[in-house]
Amino acid sequence: MSIRRLRLCLVGFGNVGRAFAELLLREHDRLQSETGLDLAVTGICTARFGSIANPSGVDLQRALDRAIAGTPHGPHEEPTAFVASCHADIVVETTPLEPFTGTVGIAIIRAALAAGRSVASANKGPVAHDLRALKDLARRHGVRYRYESAVADGMPVFSLIERSLPCANVTAVTGLLNSTSGVVLQVLSEGGSVSQGIQRAQRLGIVEDDARFDLDGWDTAVKLCALSASLWDKPIHVADVERAPVSDVLATKALDARERGNRLVSMATLEWQRSNEAVQARVEIEEIGPESVFFALTGTSLGLCFETSLLQPLTISCSNPQLADTAYGLLADVLHIGFDDSCRT
Repeated sequence: MSIRRLRLCLVGFGNVGRAFAELLLREHDRLQSETGLDLAVTGICTARFGSIANPSGVDLQRALDRAIAGTPHGPHEEPTAFVASCHADIVVETTPLEPFTGTVGIAIIRAALAAGRSVASANKGPVAHDLRALKDLARRHGVRYRYESAVADGMPVFSLIERSLPCANVTAVTGLLNSTSGVVLQVLSEGGSVSQGIQRAQRLGIVEDDARFDLDGWDTAVKLCALSASLWDKPIHVADVERAPVSDVLATKALDARERGNRLVSMATLEWQRSNEAVQARVEIEEIGPESVFFALTGTSLGLCFETSLLQPLTISCSNPQLADTAYGLLADVLHIGFDDSCRT
């Protein structure tokens, strides 16, 4: 098997970026043996640690060690300039989410695509706010833009629709898309408080800087906007998504549901209304019982059910996802890009 080198530039080196680097270090030789792709990181650019670039390959273990120690990699560079000039085939973008605009992520992805580099991103903001334009830009420059990890860690949501359900005509999506809400609602059902639930979620390392972003439904709302844009090319505004927050007001209801053998969940729903070609999106607090396909998904677990015109409802789930799952979603995107490029050459 001939070996083809695929150069990667990492923009963002927080929890997800470092998990991706650890995955590459651990699996590099096996991936090369099985796929014929030599995945080499040739640049890292972060707001916190500065940047480093080496066309021959960055020492990933050293970069991880320096990040853990809080030691800068090198000089701070503007990320759009970095992705335009770095020696890379694919930019792996894991910068923080800007839920209402996606501005920084969009700018980085645009700069990479315009420079002729494909992008694998875990950032849902650009998908929600600018997917159509970004896909058009990628096509014009003959590169790829993939975002499997943007909605449900490593769960294959977008690739499932794209590659496994051609012309199935998805009409609705429902499911559990926010791990923090799931954990807090579970704590409420055990007689605890929202603050105790947040503390448990923090120990698991899954909470946004502001936990209310998760509990008020904003995180799920952005994910629904990303799904609408990707599934139906129908962008919707985050502010237009109906949201029901998780709060201490639900404590009694959560306890009552548990006594009946049921439980409360923060349920995301996205529906395509053919009659007026509109999309309805909402995040609701819903009581479910053992008959629900989502009942077994406790704690941080996530799941989605797709309704289509040609199949019975199809459900996928991920039990208690970790950072490594999100990293795998990025890896899957990188491999898909590498395989697609191999087919074109």
